[in-house]
Order: sequence, then C-alpha cells, then structure tokens
Amino acid sequence: GGAKCKSHATSAFSLSPGRPTGRSSGRGVTFWLRSGAFPPRRLARALGFTNINIMNDSAIKKQRYQDLTREQAFGLEARILQRMFPLLLPRESSNTTTIHNYFRSLIDLTYLLCEVGLGNKSVENAKPQGKDFHTKLDPKMLFAEHSNPAASTVLLVTDALGQLECIRYLDGGLSDWDRKNIDVGNLVAGGAFSLSNMGMKEEVFLHPISNDCNFIFAHRQETEPFLSPDFFSRELWPLPGMVFPDQGMVPAFEMAIFEDWKTSLHNFGLSGIVASYDDLLHGINLIQTHKLTKQQEKTVINNVTLNFGNGSTFTGPLAVGENIKISYDAANSTQKDDLRENLEEVVKQVSKLVEAIESDDRKNDISTQLKSFVEEAKKEKPSKWMMDITSKGLLEAANTVAALATPVSVAVKSVLSLLAMAA
Repeated sequence: GGAKCKSHATSAFSLSPGRPTGRSSGRGVTFWLRSGAFPPRRLARALGFTNINIMNDSAIKKQRYQDLTREQAFGLEARILQRMFPLLLPRESSNTTTIHNYFRSLIDLTYLLCEVGLGNKSVENAKPQGKDFHTKLDPKMLFAEHSNPAASTVLLVTDALGQLECIRYLDGGLSDWDRKNIDVGNLVAGGAFSLSNMGMKEEVFLHPISNDCNFIFAHRQETEPFLSPDFFSRELWPLPGMVFPDQGMVPAFEMAIFEDWKTSLHNFGLSGIVASYDDLLHGINLIQTHKLTKQQEKTVINNVTLNFGNGSTFTGPLAVGENIKISYDAANSTQKDDLRENLEEVVKQVSKLVEAIESDDRKNDISTQLKSFVEEAKKEKPSKWMMDITSKGLLEAANTVAALATPVSVAVKSVLSLLAMAA
C-alpha cells in the first residue's frame, strides 16, 4: 500500500455469514452478535433485556453505490470512516507517535470528504490532499490482525480521492457503470469483515450505511450532485426499529468493541484522539458554502429520481418519471411470476435507455411506449397489434444507443416469447 502504490483489492470481500441475530422485545435494543464470540443471552440478561427473538438477516437492502455521484460517494465514505474508528485497534507494540499521526490524518481525511460531499471543495482540488493521505494512512503493521481488512480499505478512499489508480480491482468483467464508485462497496465490505472477525454481526456496520444511502436517494433532487449539511448532522449509529432514538450506539457494540478501542488509545496516552472522536458521534454541524447555479437549480426542480424494488433506478424529467413508475408498478403487480420478472427487466433496461437519450421529447415518447407495452402485456388477452407497435418502437429507440441495444432487445423479445408473439 502507501506511496509505492502496490495495494490490491478484490471487488468483493468474502464475508463471514455469521448466525441469526437476536433482538430484545423488552426494551427495544438490538443485539448483533455472532454465535461463539460473545454470550449474547448472558449479556442481554446483564443489561436487563429478556425474551430475545430471532431477527431476519435479509433486513439489509443491498445498496447501489454506483448510482451516487462522485461527490455523494465521498460524502458517504466520510460517514463510513467515522464508524470504522473503533474497528482500528492498535497493536500493543505500535509506536505512540505513529498511531497518533494515523488517527489525526484519518480525522482530517474525514472532514475533507465532508467538504467534497458538500461541494465546498471540488474533487479536482482535493486530489493533492488525497495523494498525501494515501501515504499518511498506510496501515503498515499498526493494527491488530482482525482490524487489517478495515485499515487496508481506507487506502481505497485515498486512492480514489487522489485519482492514483494504484488499486487494481479484480472486477470479474464488471461493466463501466458497475465499476463506478467501486471503492465505496469495498470500504463497506472491509469494515463489515473486520467487525465479523471481532465476533459481531456485519449488520451492525451495514444498517447505518443503508440508512445513509436511503437518506441520499430520498433527498438527492434537492442538492444533486452534492449532499446537504443535514446528511452529516445526523446520528452516526441509529438502527431501524430502535425504541430509543437518542441511543447513539448498539449497547453490545459499545461494550465489546468501542470500550476496548478507547481503553487501548488511553493506554497509548492518546485521550485527545478519543475526545475528538466523541465529537463526531452525534453528527457534524457543517456549513455549505457552495451554492447551486441557476441551471443546477432548474435541473433539480424539473428532475425526479426513482428507486425501484428490483434495484433499478431512474433519474429524469418528472413527467417521464411518472410513466416509468406506472410501468414498473404495472409490471410488479403482474400475477404470473415469469411474466412479471421479464416485464420488470424491460422496465429496468428501458429506464436506462431513457436516461441515455438527450431529447426530452424522445424521453417522453419512449416512456409512453414502455407504459403501453407493459400495460398491454399483462392483459389476459394482449392485442398483437399493440404489442407489435410498442415493441418495434422500443427496439428502434434502443438501436440509437449501442450499449443498450442488446439488453433492451433481449428483454422485450423475452416478453413477446412468453406471450407467443414474434418480434
């Protein structure tokens, strides 16, 4: 890693699957402990919680970090790094000055990422500092073995910020779009993997990040391509379903991980680092000095961003977005499983096509054809004439965007095949 630029990372970490988690029904606090590492029931009783129930691991929704702008991705990484501090447990043999310099640099990097996320500092202007941090945050042999995945992936952020291209991702043939913001997914995986190595469920780390992403997607039209100060002022560790919203950290995490980290730094004589981190826990109050231009304000007002249940998204004019949403809802409500899945795929691919088309009039035409195609296809007896007209319109439009010609064609023809209608 570091200045020699020999860091490597795969596009996905092999995360430990863990075991089902427990959640107390008595006082609303969630315990996320992996079986075998800590005695969750004993710990729960000690804290006064009873009646631990099984919680479904599928509660975490997979996020699409490639749908973020680069500025939003850096802002999100600032929040992720804040949560990674307690996962970075120094070796007892580490040098005090080196540990101090590392954490001071990590705090400075966090604030720099916030500034980029807010638009107060451009990505290009942050590039020299990114290169500098890439050297300063080389973990070397500073941390305990279970902390290494988290410490190593910090360099993915500095590599992206400094535009160094030192990190080589084993992407397995990912498309250019899916390679976008690839550092974010790997940073998340590194933190979750370290937490798993410490004996706790990855969901402790993943849940707050999922909340961050949901906040960005819900408010992005207001500040696109940046983030608002409100994004950074929120609690760092809230979890869905918590009865006590002022609870800043999961009790089990606080007792098993956070206290060990603070004790370790106190032993190094670095109480100041702990105090600085405590200031970050309840959010950072920042000022956005960057102001949207009139053209950006117009774009924000006229555009809408939609996120669908199958992972697809759409950003574009409001009227076009309404057609896309109607199309998706119609596809999603189709009773036959195979037809529903294929119609959802058509909506997904045509949504990308509509985004790629520059003319707003063409966007509207194509989205209208999509709506007619889906609504007709789900009828008990679809009109062959209507299916022929709408499918040809979609295929002709797809041929104008080379990268989407095949995906749209395959999706449309799959539906026609199910309906026994030739393309």
